Amino acid sequence: MPKYLLLKHYRGGPEPHHPFPPMDQWAPEDVEAHMVFLRHVGELLEERGELVGVQALTPVQTWVRYGGPDAAPVTTDGPLPETSDLVAGWYMIDVESHERAVEVAAYISSEPGPGGGPLYEWIDVREVMSGSRRTADVSALDESARGLDEGALRALVPRVLAGLVRRGEDFDAAEDALQEALLEALRVWPEHPPRDPRAWLATVATRRLVDARRSEAARHRREEATYAEPRPAATEEGDDTLFLLFCCCHSDLAPASQVALTLRAVGGLTTREIADAFYVPEATMAQRISRAKRAVQGRRLDQPGDLAVVLRVLYLVYTAGHGGRVDLAGEAIRLARQLTLATEEPEARGLLALMLLNHARLPARLDPEGRIVTLDRQDRGLWDRREIAEGARVLQSALAVQRPGRYQVEAAIAALHDDAVSAKETDWPQILSWYDDLVALTDDPVRQDPAAVLGRAVAVGHVLGAAAGLRETDRLREVLGERHRWHAVRGHLHELSGDLPAAATAYADAARRATDVAERDHLVRQAARARAAELCNRETL
Repeated sequence: MPKYLLLKHYRGGPEPHHPFPPMDQWAPEDVEAHMVFLRHVGELLEERGELVGVQALTPVQTWVRYGGPDAAPVTTDGPLPETSDLVAGWYMIDVESHERAVEVAAYISSEPGPGGGPLYEWIDVREVMSGSRRTADVSALDESARGLDEGALRALVPRVLAGLVRRGEDFDAAEDALQEALLEALRVWPEHPPRDPRAWLATVATRRLVDARRSEAARHRREEATYAEPRPAATEEGDDTLFLLFCCCHSDLAPASQVALTLRAVGGLTTREIADAFYVPEATMAQRISRAKRAVQGRRLDQPGDLAVVLRVLYLVYTAGHGGRVDLAGEAIRLARQLTLATEEPEARGLLALMLLNHARLPARLDPEGRIVTLDRQDRGLWDRREIAEGARVLQSALAVQRPGRYQVEAAIAALHDDAVSAKETDWPQILSWYDDLVALTDDPVRQDPAAVLGRAVAVGHVLGAAAGLRETDRLREVLGERHRWHAVRGHLHELSGDLPAAATAYADAARRATDVAERDHLVRQAARARAAELCNRETL
């Protein structure tokens, strides 16, 4: 997103405005009200992830103009004849558009003055030039730079970023420095391609970090010797992408932030792409990523999240990936493949197998009109048999270790569904056996893993009868009774038993509780189909 500098002008502007006395002549309560408002503005911008910096300035005292190498600087006290302007302070904001920058400036302009009335001061809105930080997303390359391999750049970015973070650099600062290095690469590489692009980016990014340190130290008049030279820019051995993935799963981050930061830093997706995939505004996603970076700011990321957290984050990325413009499911599978190469943990392979076996059915999940098609009605000829075969091989290698976990068990259930030539040939007794193993992984499955208990209820209905399956769902009434999936499963079991009126009622109850539009429409059609089938049965009788 573009950055804008908002300059607060207490005098001067395009046209005259209401004069007011200097602040040292205001009543104390007016000064307090003014400062409270400014703090409020800062908090609002901070909450939206739009605030980069804010600073008030003391009244003008000395003006300086340099006359060239043969002339001494000209200094004078007070305003020069050319201007009656006084810049009182500034905001640096990171917003999605010029219109939003103007909206923020207009709000600041109304800050209270003497007597509590609005000042209506002039705010100068200046866009920061395009060479500034965070403007070099790889996906935003212009046509003149398309000669570079965008895929290769995407692969390099997380590896270089991981190398910087591994050395102890601040995550946010390292990302900014790398973006500046990418801008420099777009300028230099077309005519002078480097022999080692990764090392080139790491070196340039390191120099940017050192320059930033030196600038910060100079501003505070406390430059330290430790900032004088860059650390060695040699690239790290091993899989830096996986190291960065673990860092993004830091225990201090909320799950939503872990997912967003993983896609941004490891997946190489832009903020807009991630926002589109999660159906949220770009500003909301930018705020989420900004909060994640602030949570780990200033900390050495040498103790990244553990494997269990990484697996959970990848699973969340995958489950969010069945809609949107970006194939998050495919991105999760790519990262899971890398993870299986770096660890012998069978649950990592179990997760990859689960993703592959479910992803194979993706082409049949929607009809040509975009409507949901349930598993029992899908055209199995559309399933990706090569992906199913790969998933089965990965699962077998995981199960051979004989340390089963939830991802391996869920993958085994998915494999049994994929093996069935038709819905009628599904091996429900074997599926029920695996569900028994799944619910046994927790001490109190009804409260700790209600989704597994609900899935088992479906298997019970197919093996022991619909009535037995319905009794299983009764155990979950207190926990899931207000969730649409509980009612949808009961609708399926009622339909299985032949009780079409009860099925129609359950599907309608599920539709009223569904939050996803596609699922809601599907459940409405299920209810209508059950009612229509009941009417046909009556007419036949």
